[in-house]
Amino acid sequence: MMNAFCKCHQTVIRGRCRKQFGLSLVEVLVTLVVVALGLLGIAGLQVSALKLGLVAENRSNSVVYANNIIDRMRANIANAASYVTGTTLFVDGGWTAQ
Repeated sequence: MMNAFCKCHQTVIRGRCRKQFGLSLVEVLVTLVVVALGLLGIAGLQVSALKLGLVAENRSNSVVYANNIIDRMRANIANAASYVTGTTLFVDGGWTAQ
C-alpha cells in the first residue's frame, strides 16, 4: 500500500503520487493584482501626459498672442502711447520709463 502523503507539488491519485500541473488560485489572484496595479500606473501616466499637453498648448498660444500684440504695436508706432500698461513707454524706437 502506498503512503497517502507525497512530496511537494505532488498529489495522490488512485494510490499513486502524481505531479501537479497548472496554477493555483492564489497565483492567479496575485497575477491579477500585479496586472491591475500596472494598468493603474499606465492610466495615471496617460492622465498626467494629457494635462501637460494642455499646459504646453496654453503656453504656445500665449507666445503667439504676445507676438501678435507686439507686431501690432510695431506697425502702429504713432499711437504707441495708447498701449502703455505698465511703467515703461515705447517712444522714438526705444523704451523709456514714465
